[in-house]
Amino acid sequence: MRADLRSMTRTVFAAFLFAFLIGFGCGKPTAPSPKSYRVSFNPYQSVDWESDHRCLTQFHDHVMSASRYERFLGDYDRAGYNAVSPLHYSGDPSHPQAWRKRYWPVSQYVPSATSDSVLLERFQNLQILIPGAEEVGFDHILSPFLTEYIEKWEGGNQQHKYPFHYESTQACIERIHEMGGLAVIAHPWEGLKHYDSYSGFQAIEVYSGYSNHKFNTGEQKDTNAEFLRVWDHLLSTKSTKIWGIGVNDWFGPGREDLRAEYPGDIDSGKTVLLIKEWTLESLRDSFEKGAMFAVKDLGIEKGDYPHIDSIQVGDHEIRIESDAEVEWIAGQTIQATGEVFTLKGLPSGMKTIRAQVRNATGEVFVQPFTLEASQ
Repeated sequence: MRADLRSMTRTVFAAFLFAFLIGFGCGKPTAPSPKSYRVSFNPYQSVDWESDHRCLTQFHDHVMSASRYERFLGDYDRAGYNAVSPLHYSGDPSHPQAWRKRYWPVSQYVPSATSDSVLLERFQNLQILIPGAEEVGFDHILSPFLTEYIEKWEGGNQQHKYPFHYESTQACIERIHEMGGLAVIAHPWEGLKHYDSYSGFQAIEVYSGYSNHKFNTGEQKDTNAEFLRVWDHLLSTKSTKIWGIGVNDWFGPGREDLRAEYPGDIDSGKTVLLIKEWTLESLRDSFEKGAMFAVKDLGIEKGDYPHIDSIQVGDHEIRIESDAEVEWIAGQTIQATGEVFTLKGLPSGMKTIRAQVRNATGEVFVQPFTLEASQ
């Protein structure tokens, strides 16, 4: 009888302990419940897919000297571009190639061009010129829309310190903003967390023709893959509104010396902005909103990268109408494939979703949508 009582006591105690552990979460862990989200910021909200212009744009390629402006612009015009920022290294007194002034407006340095609008009349496709430079004092930062010169402060032979001087990468970003430009991180190959301490930049390069060529020739690892990792990292740690751009950086349409051996590398990085009017102001407005695509164009004949007809955001889904394969990415993880992304049944903690649209010769990087959990 006593043995039966002890056995019964042990059984009851075991059942109680099991219930206790389960009740306080010490049992087998359960998977987090799937979440539903809504889009709280859509970079394409203001786009009219029927009437807005698709402005083929180059933000980073090197003209080297003002004497080459017209030739440089002619190469881009023949390649079908509508907007170009003809830039070079700038703002580092110790850099042998860096510009020591802002060569703007462009027409001042082109014979018989009385204004930029008169200069643009010489071209068939070019409609907008974008001021800017590659500021190389510390980390390289593009400064689109900045018409003023800024410079790294080194002391020494620099007798006076002026408001356009800066003493760090962060200060460079701040000078760009204070003087009317936007800041873009160029070729972010310094490591995943290198840029965590910086703030105030609008965009980063997520595809570079320079990096693609250096990878193809065996001179570098695939740094374009690293750029995407940095982008996703910053979207999760800094801001959900950091835009990605594609650039040529030394490998624009004028590189005829590479056409025989590396035809796909030439003019492979570009950005398409969806603009209301053919003006610099409209282009900047679209840039700030994120109404644009970064493009990787590896075709021998350019322009065969995927076409996106429209992007529509609803209460429960995002839809991309395209002629190519669509992947939906959060972090470095493909969450779904296909034209429609459903905002239900997703992992918890998601802040953004972005899309990559690809075909055999190219890829289009869609800007990130900001997400928030819905009830």
